[in-house]
Amino acid sequence: MTDELISILELFKERRSLSVYELSVLKNTDMLKTFDPVNWLLDKQYIKIEGNYATLHGEDLTPKTKLIITTEGELALNQEIASRKRLKFSEIRAWITAIVAVAAFVKSFFF
Repeated sequence: MTDELISILELFKERRSLSVYELSVLKNTDMLKTFDPVNWLLDKQYIKIEGNYATLHGEDLTPKTKLIITTEGELALNQEIASRKRLKFSEIRAWITAIVAVAAFVKSFFF
């Protein structure tokens, strides 16, 4: 999942209900560029059209269509954040191990 998709899901998690127009304003991006990630999230069922809005206005995605995050979206967001933390921790641990190994190698020649 890209950083853009994660930031969109985080915005939904904070605010619960947003439209494409509101997303583009919050992210300070062009509204047309916001439709692609929103469509991807809708296809994966990470977000959905708000029930009341769909009943009154239909299922079409417009700039003012209200969207909400689903349980699957929250789970995917939490898993992605946890995965990135694990990766970062592993990277730091690998660098520390490499530094200790190099220091031990250098020490073996001089002491």
